[in-house]
Amino acid sequence: MCRKRKMYWLIPVVLASILGLGAGGKMEQEKVAKQEDLHRPIVRVVSPGGEGTGFVLDHGVSKILVTLEIVDVEDVGIVTDDSGSPRFFDKNGNVDVFLHHIVSKGTYTDGRGKTVIQLVSEIPIDQLIADKDLKMTPPVDEKKLTKQQREEGIEVPRDAMLEMAAFFFRVKDRSGATSWNEADPKNEWVPTFSLGFASGLYRPPQQSKSSTATTP
Repeated sequence: MCRKRKMYWLIPVVLASILGLGAGGKMEQEKVAKQEDLHRPIVRVVSPGGEGTGFVLDHGVSKILVTLEIVDVEDVGIVTDDSGSPRFFDKNGNVDVFLHHIVSKGTYTDGRGKTVIQLVSEIPIDQLIADKDLKMTPPVDEKKLTKQQREEGIEVPRDAMLEMAAFFFRVKDRSGATSWNEADPKNEWVPTFSLGFASGLYRPPQQSKSSTATTP
C-alpha cells in the first residue's frame, strides 16, 4: 500500500505529501514509542490532512476547519493566557487568525492517561497569509501513477510547487518546557501545520527526468 511522505529542502522549501512506499504500522509504533520518552508538551494538527499538512483544493471554499491538540506530557499544566486558553509563543500571523476564529474548546484524556487540550477553529481562507519563502508539493492524483512511479516515487518540478500558509504553534508547560513539533521535531523552521492552495490534483508525466525534487 502506498503512503504519503514529507520531504524538506534546506533552502527552505517544504515538500509535502509526495507518494512513496513504507511500513506505516511499524513506523507509527516507533513514533508512539518516541513520544512516550518525551518530557515536554506535544503539539499537533489532527485535521485537515495528516502529518502536519493539508490542502485547499477548491478556490471557492471560503472557510476551513482546523483542529489542534496539545498533549500535557508531564501532567504539570500548560501555560495559559488571562482567559485560561493555552498561550502560544513566537506565533505568526496565521496562528493569530486561528485563535481569532476558535469555535470549540475542550479536553480529554488519551490512552496513556495524558490530558489533551483540543481547539477547533473555523478559519476564513481569505484571511490566511501565504509564506514568502516556503512552498509545498501538490496533492498527487494517485490513480494516474504508473506501477513504476508507485514503487520508486515521483519527481515534482519547482513550477508545480504550491503557495502555502504556515502555522507555528508553540506552547510551554508550567515547568518551562517548550512543545515538541510533531510535524518535524528536528527542524524548528518547519511549520507545525502547512496548508497548501491547489487548483487540483497533480498528475505527473509517465516519465520525468528533469526535476528538482525527488522522493526516495
